[in-house]
Amino acid sequence: MSVTETTKLCSACRVQKPAEAFNRSTRARDGLQRQCADCSAAQKRAVRERQAAETRVAYADSPAGPNESAASATIAALRDAGELREVDADRAQAAVSLARAVDVNPGSAALWSSYLRSMAAIRVRRPGDVAAAKVASSAALIARVRGSGPLRPAAPEPAPPAPRAKRRAEPEDPSVLPPEAP
Repeated sequence: MSVTETTKLCSACRVQKPAEAFNRSTRARDGLQRQCADCSAAQKRAVRERQAAETRVAYADSPAGPNESAASATIAALRDAGELREVDADRAQAAVSLARAVDVNPGSAALWSSYLRSMAAIRVRRPGDVAAAKVASSAALIARVRGSGPLRPAAPEPAPPAPRAKRRAEPEDPSVLPPEAP
């Protein structure tokens, strides 16, 4: 966009607008985005709403996975034992929601971390338990939450590399020996 041009045509709404109505873009020749700021914001809003709707559908249609079932069972057991206070109800609901999210997306380390912390926070009853919860490893917490052994069998320790034998340079033709140094 040259200095003399003060307006630009929006590619979305097809309206000629002042240059100030467009966001900057370092990739564009004129330094401005193709869509005006209003159209760009509306498009981003529509994408976010569509993705949120797809996520709601994915969560609503998915059956309870192993982590969600284990979290619900753990919370029910704590409730039956009288160890779950009324103030923990929100934490319990969050833990079940995180368990469902982990079941839907098991590859997310951030979800696992949040899920494990929420389950540990529900179980912590006494001040001494806080230190124990911090010391416990993630694998142990997962096993306790699921009520079973480790999720994945531990990978065997890799064998140490074999020592490399020193190779001597051998002449191609055994009858020809290298010249001796003087």
